[in-house]
Amino acid sequence: MHHQLVGNITFTDEKNGIEASVDIGAQKGKPKDYFSGRIYRTGAGGQELETLSTLYGNYMGYVDIDRKRYFDVRDQKVQEVIPLPLPAPFSANRQHIPASQ
Repeated sequence: MHHQLVGNITFTDEKNGIEASVDIGAQKGKPKDYFSGRIYRTGAGGQELETLSTLYGNYMGYVDIDRKRYFDVRDQKVQEVIPLPLPAPFSANRQHIPASQ
């Protein structure tokens, strides 16, 4: 069993009149984590005026905006995992459990 994000996401910047629309898992022949979209300027009433940028990639690997790579998981520095001490285990003593109503 697995879980995948698919569909359309819209990001809105009302103050600057900009929106981004991203389609995930919708392109035939591409992996299900592939996305493509665009950033565009909007006018009064939210109508689209002009495309500012295009974007594509996959959420498990890379992000390109206007054909420039902004993120690539292969370039990320692997960080050391430092375990934290765990708190004492929960006591199963029944005297600490309230009675059912």
